[in-house]
Parts: sequence; structure tokens; C-alpha cells
Amino acid sequence: METVCITGIGGYLGLATAYKLVEAGYTVVGIGSSSQEPESLPAGVVFAGIDIRDEIALAVFFTEHKVTSVYHFAAIKYVGKCESDPELCYAVNTGGTTAVLQAMEKARVPHIVYASTYAVYDWTGDQIILTENSPTVPVSVYGKSKLQSEIAIIEAGQEAKIARYHILRYGNIVGVMPRLAQYTAQSFLDKMILATRTGDSITLNGGDHNTIDGSVARDFIDIQDVAQANVLMLNNSQSGVYNVSSGTATTLKQLIALSEHISGKSITVVVNPKAGNEPASIIVDHSKLTSELDFKPQISLEETVATINEKLVA
Repeated sequence: METVCITGIGGYLGLATAYKLVEAGYTVVGIGSSSQEPESLPAGVVFAGIDIRDEIALAVFFTEHKVTSVYHFAAIKYVGKCESDPELCYAVNTGGTTAVLQAMEKARVPHIVYASTYAVYDWTGDQIILTENSPTVPVSVYGKSKLQSEIAIIEAGQEAKIARYHILRYGNIVGVMPRLAQYTAQSFLDKMILATRTGDSITLNGGDHNTIDGSVARDFIDIQDVAQANVLMLNNSQSGVYNVSSGTATTLKQLIALSEHISGKSITVVVNPKAGNEPASIIVDHSKLTSELDFKPQISLEETVATINEKLVA
């Protein structure tokens, strides 16, 4: 069985994917930015604290553990932090990816799975449906850093420095792994559910978008479905770019109503003016992943909200 290394294993996506890989019988090792081992790692997972930009240390770790695939999730993912410190964002997100690729070449690791985002696409328009062939014109520093990483990975494949790559452009990831005893708020949906307990208000930008209720609609997918899609890549012999999503758009007001229904408590909503030319609706089409690897999201938003409500802590 293969040995898989996850960078950013202590993060939201890394931890969820680690559990799925262990369940599937793979040997998993992981890397994080801190020397302290993350809590809740699956039993038997080996961890090392390595700066993702340290090519030499990465190559030694890959070689020592005979790694055959790297799931590269380590990154600065917060859009606000990237905008406030672009230099650090590019250094970690793009520079870190370059270091991983160079370390893979040194250690002869053939395969990378890269966590990208639908923020790499052009969001011009009002009712948007994104496919893998849609134009990539990111606006945010975060999106630009991710697209630059994608380009570096594709070039490494073309130059035969790696044998296979899978670039996964995720929609809005929500939810929590049921195995975790507790969970702190990360997504907008989490903050909605937390608001049912604290009484804090939720702010929406625009109440007159061209959607069923005037609030923006986005594509939300449960973390468990994302982790399952990640695992599918190990048996995918062809390199490629894939959208990973639910394939449907849900409005923020619909999410609020669902959160209220599950919790049995109301949320105070404050509606501000629209933020620029924000699209009313974005759907991330995952039909390529479905047709090639039979991917079908299994977790409904109702299940996602119920699990968050159970596990979320303030």
C-alpha cells in the first residue's frame, strides 16, 4: 500500500483527508508548520514540523518515509490575511508549492494532489456556472497565489519532474468530521450556527440580488465529500484539473433558515448595500469529476448543519 504525505495535516482539510485515507488502508504521514503534533490525528500517523518552504527538509522527510503521493494543503487560506500581507501569501502559497515540487523531484515522489480553489476563476457576470475550462482571472491575492501554484505544478508535469498531478478547485467547504469531539467556527455557515447561541447578528451584503430571496447564492460542499474526492485521486491515472463541489447554489438566507430550523433559535440579520459587482449566483460544475471518477456528493446541507450544530463550540 502507498505512503501518502499530507502537508498542512493539522488543518481543516488535512485532518479530514487523513481520516479518509487511513480508513481506505493507506499509510499516512504529515507535515505542519508547528513542531507540536496536532490534536486528533488518526492513530499511527507520523508527524513532523517542517516549514513548507524548506525544500531540503521536505526531501529528507519524503525519502525517509518512502512517500509515493503528496497531498499539498499547507497554505495561507484566509483571503483577508493574504490581502493585508501579499508578500507572505505568495511566499507561503506559491513559494511553498515550488519547494514541495523541488523536494518531490529530489525524493522521486511521482504524484501530487493540490488543494486549489474556485477563486482562480473569472467571476465576471451575475449568474455564473464554472467549469474547468472557464477563464482563470483571479482578483484576490489568495486566488492569484493559488493559480501561480497551479501553473508551477502543470509545468513540473510537462517537464517530467513529476509523473502525475491532480489540481482540485474546491467550492465553499463546510461541515465537520463526526469523529472530532468538538469544532471551532471557520466558515460563514459555522458563524450562523454560532449566532443562534450567542445572539450575535449576521451581516449580508445586498438584499436585492437576482436570486430567489435576494441574497447571494454559492456552492457549498461538505468536508467529508471533499475528503472522499481527494482519496479518489490516488487511483486516477491521468493528470488533470477538477472542480470539487455540490454542483448547486444555495442562498445565504436559505442557510440562515436552515440553521434556525436545526437549532430552534432565530438569527438577527443585518442587510448592508451590495459589495461592488458581486455575482448573484455561482455554481461550480463538477460533472468532469462525476463522469471520470463517478464522484457524487453524499452529504446534504441539512446533515452538514446538524453535525456542525452538535460539534460546534464557542
